[in-house]
Amino acid sequence: MGVERDRMSSRENLLEKFDRRGMANAKGTATLHAKMRSCDDARARGNEAWKRGDHLEAERWYTEALEGSHTAEERAKCLSNRATVRMARGAGEEAWMDAQKAVEETPMWSKAHVRLGETLRTLHRHSEAAECFVKALALQPDDRARERALQSLALLARGVKCQTQRKIVPGMQYRPGELLADAEPGAIGSLVKIFSTSNDRAIKLASIIQLSVLAAAPDQKMEFFDGECAVVPLITYAQVQDLDRDCCPRGGLPLPLAEMYKRNVGTSYEASHPLTAAAFGFSRLVANKPACSSDLDPGLMMLRSANIMCALSKLVTDTQGFDEPQNFLCECYRGVMDVVTKGGSQELSLALDFGVKECLEVLHRDAVQNDRASSATYLQRLLHQIIRHPDHPDNQVPAPS
Repeated sequence: MGVERDRMSSRENLLEKFDRRGMANAKGTATLHAKMRSCDDARARGNEAWKRGDHLEAERWYTEALEGSHTAEERAKCLSNRATVRMARGAGEEAWMDAQKAVEETPMWSKAHVRLGETLRTLHRHSEAAECFVKALALQPDDRARERALQSLALLARGVKCQTQRKIVPGMQYRPGELLADAEPGAIGSLVKIFSTSNDRAIKLASIIQLSVLAAAPDQKMEFFDGECAVVPLITYAQVQDLDRDCCPRGGLPLPLAEMYKRNVGTSYEASHPLTAAAFGFSRLVANKPACSSDLDPGLMMLRSANIMCALSKLVTDTQGFDEPQNFLCECYRGVMDVVTKGGSQELSLALDFGVKECLEVLHRDAVQNDRASSATYLQRLLHQIIRHPDHPDNQVPAPS
């Protein structure tokens, strides 16, 4: 009887223990639900204050919501909202820290990366901002993220500026050191990274255009030729095989990209060949030669690069019948032929090996067929320079027997 009584007592104690645990769980669940309601309610009040334009009140409610949040997703939403408010009232550093924490909480949430990019842009850290927007776009295709990315990309490279006068005068030759890139620090590295990691065609095209803008700056050219890291996107774009798959379709180009393209290339994307941007980029590499340092000849660096010369040859063939890319390619070969004309047998040998003569013949024929008289005349002159070069094999006098 004593043993049975002990068993019953033990069972009762166990049941009582389970009841207490169940009550505790129920109480915890109730507390959790209360926290959820508290967080949601505070965030809703913050949204209302934001709509009224009361930024301080909105920030207070988002902070209260953050304190009552219980999941990473809730914390990220509260941090993202508070970052928006802090940007609006000019607290850029605080906004950036909130956005950074939101990304840490939910690294796969595209909106968190968009918000981080926006805070970086307010701090004028455009290279980092562009990378954030591109990452957001990779996580979830979204027109807003794409537009923000394109806007930030446009700010990475603004053009070439002159050290000695307020604006550049077309046709004027500048001395070494006078022309510098008007760009964000590290812009080339960011653009190369964005081009290589993004699968979005609009982002890739924008990266090509902005790299082309930087290629015209004498102080940036060596970065394109040294190891050819920065020129790889241009070469890759030039060697595209499937235009429909790899290039932006004509029509419907995002407005920031359409404006960027026309401002730099000089024509609309719809009116040009899809590979025009690559030809434009290579032409910028040989631009502003007089303003380059004495140890840098862009034409010579181009001639010494088998990858660049092969890409140019493919562009010559692929863009026949289109004035803009053919004109840009003429500029490229003018820079190359300037080196060949002034050089000796080594430069001529490289030109012949890379098919420069054949490319000039194709460009000349295309110019004649499309009534570009001035281009045809100039190309004919370049052809004569290579044919009549003193070291050309056809111009060698055989040794007397």
